[in-house]
Amino acid sequence: MHRAGHEAEFLAACESSTLSDYGQAYERIEQMNSFPADKGALYTLAAAIFIPALPMILAEVPLAVLLGDLLKAMR
Repeated sequence: MHRAGHEAEFLAACESSTLSDYGQAYERIEQMNSFPADKGALYTLAAAIFIPALPMILAEVPLAVLLGDLLKAMR
């Protein structure tokens, strides 16, 4: 990002509160995340999808086969 060149505009503000408002707005924007969800929210979403689907998966694939495939994939 190109941020240079606007310092004169900020420093020429009539009130010091204007400069303070610009500073606070900049700090809030700087603290924003590019992705609105964190790891905890993604884990919760994955659990909410996986847990209701688990009985259907176990009805189609035997548990022993499923666990064996998972152990092979982890090695």
